[in-house]
Amino acid sequence: MHKLLISFCLLLLTISVSAQKKPTKVILVSSEKTLFAKVNGVDVVKVYRGTFQHENATLQSDSAYFYQQRNAFDAFGHVVIHQADTLNIYSDLLNYNGNTHIAILTNNVRLVDKDATLSTNHLNYNTLTRYGTYTDGGTLSQNENTLVSRNGYYFGFSRDSYFRYDVVLTGKDALVKSDTMRYNSNSKIAYFYGPTHIYQKTDTLYTEWGTYNTNNRQALGTKNNRYQQGSKTMVGDTLFFDDIAGFGRANNHIVFNDTQQKIKLFGDLANYYQKQERTVVTKNAYVIFVTEQRDSVNRDSVNHPEKYAVKKASAKTTTAASAEKSAVKTALPPKQSPKLAATEKTRPPLLKDTVIIKRDSIYLTADTLESYVSTYKAEKIKREQMFLAGLRDTSVKARPKPKPKIKGKNDLEAIQVDLRNLTDTTYLHREFFGKMILPKPEKKRVVDTMAIRKARQDSIRKSMEKDPVYATRKVVLSDTSRVRVINSWHHAKIFKSDLQAVADSITFSNSDSLVRLYVKPIIWTEGSQLTGDTIYLQLKNKKLDNMDLIRHSFVVNTQGDSTNFNQISGKKIRGIFNNNRLSTLFVDGNAESIYFDYENNKATKLNHSLSSRIRIQLKENKPSLIAFLSKVDAQLYPAEGLKDDQKILKGFIWKPKDRPVSKESIIPGLAGKPKKAAPPPKSKTTPALKVKPDLAKGSLPIK
Repeated sequence: MHKLLISFCLLLLTISVSAQKKPTKVILVSSEKTLFAKVNGVDVVKVYRGTFQHENATLQSDSAYFYQQRNAFDAFGHVVIHQADTLNIYSDLLNYNGNTHIAILTNNVRLVDKDATLSTNHLNYNTLTRYGTYTDGGTLSQNENTLVSRNGYYFGFSRDSYFRYDVVLTGKDALVKSDTMRYNSNSKIAYFYGPTHIYQKTDTLYTEWGTYNTNNRQALGTKNNRYQQGSKTMVGDTLFFDDIAGFGRANNHIVFNDTQQKIKLFGDLANYYQKQERTVVTKNAYVIFVTEQRDSVNRDSVNHPEKYAVKKASAKTTTAASAEKSAVKTALPPKQSPKLAATEKTRPPLLKDTVIIKRDSIYLTADTLESYVSTYKAEKIKREQMFLAGLRDTSVKARPKPKPKIKGKNDLEAIQVDLRNLTDTTYLHREFFGKMILPKPEKKRVVDTMAIRKARQDSIRKSMEKDPVYATRKVVLSDTSRVRVINSWHHAKIFKSDLQAVADSITFSNSDSLVRLYVKPIIWTEGSQLTGDTIYLQLKNKKLDNMDLIRHSFVVNTQGDSTNFNQISGKKIRGIFNNNRLSTLFVDGNAESIYFDYENNKATKLNHSLSSRIRIQLKENKPSLIAFLSKVDAQLYPAEGLKDDQKILKGFIWKPKDRPVSKESIIPGLAGKPKKAAPPPKSKTTPALKVKPDLAKGSLPIK
């Protein structure tokens, strides 16, 4: 809008300067016939097939009234104005004033400037400034582009056209609707100065200030921008999109939202790839997941008929009679039951179940965030390849290289003998000492090793499906189902009000709602720290459901003070969440634990236990029950006098400084300085743990 105002000011300045100069006369160059007459007391020259010349403009028509005193004329029929070599204006009627250089053209007006044509029914045109305006609707056509608006302004020198109100630009592959637009016929670029929608084949761009190049179909928005493709939207301070390449870029205050896949990405620099439906955010990038927790008030939402049964008239009813009545009552349908019919009026109204849904957000951030859409089959193949790439094939052993033999003094040397020079030829008689009797080969039993291996694998798989440590939730999706995947690389962090995590890379897929943490992952949940080579965190119905710590699994829990740590280690640890809080831990393979007993907030005993499998129940984030399921080896030591290395297990790490303390600390763009890490709260006296080493062996159900 500022550019438009500047242009108008320059136009007015040009007109005022030209008005101060002495006007030149309009010259009648030629005509087929002229007649002199007076109309209303004014001398008029009637011109037929005349040609007028005024400075650099040539004007022609079928007939005209030429007012020499006024330096003006009216033209009728096939009016043509020639200016320069490329600009021509056609109309049915013309009123031209040589003093002001203003030509008022009416009916079937066409302004043709090279390959651009402006059509309207009324046009005011200045032959000096080559500036034309219309206010009753017009159309500008150039090759495959057509612009329609209510008001229009054309500048012949720059070939700029300004359009106002109900502006529509129709191109080969795009439709643009705007409030205010400028279009340059040389560059074929449209400039927007108001609310604008750019509609393309599958996407839409909204902006209030920007450009669109009709040649290469590139759009740029710099104010209140919003890009949409199907269920996906992206907003940012600056949006650029190349429709031919299918590439887009956004800068500052970016929000990418996919309503179908239910995901939101934020950042300050993002690239979008249309064909792959892929978004890469590389500056202040983070994503938000929403979890829900249902908090029900203890109210009964079901009416029980037995609570409101009518009292019996007689208190001396026999047991047999009551049994008979109950039998009749259960035999009748609910609508025909006399008891229910009698109590229908006396029954109180239903009590509604009061449910409060508590929502919490999970913030995931990293140096780079990538989000893309893939098929479920392709994602399974990719996960399998990633899994196999991390395994080492131990079935193939490398052959040791033979050591070079060093010849010694006592080593014997083989002497080569040429048998052809020997006179003894008995070695040629194969049966010299009789026929050799060989034992008959025994028939070997054909064993189908593949069938045995498959049966063994099936039995292991079935047992693992029932095992709470290895049981997985089945995903019911077809191979062609579309799934959204989010990858985060380098310095990945997670913050939730009651759970935090760090890792080098984190991946999330909405096909199984599984968050995978790779390369030195650490998870903190209240007073516990969990580590492993790889960690899986699964959500279900917008809640934390379970967690897997795979290889070198370790759990550390602070209790009482920060000098003594409860510890658990094993090959794999499965954690179960209840209402988004860690409630149960299953440890499998080389399970080892250390925990302290406290009295008066002071550690008195250390329990060191070894087992093949351990189950831990947590209450208020503290171990309340530890069950050793098989092969238990437990030792009890006094807490005083123990060395530091006796208080920790192998692989122990404790990194409270790496724990995110707030969403602002992991996302600098949100605001404020990061808060300092608060020391773990001191708990009150903790009761001794209940240990059950004699529990029956076997799998435990997942709650």
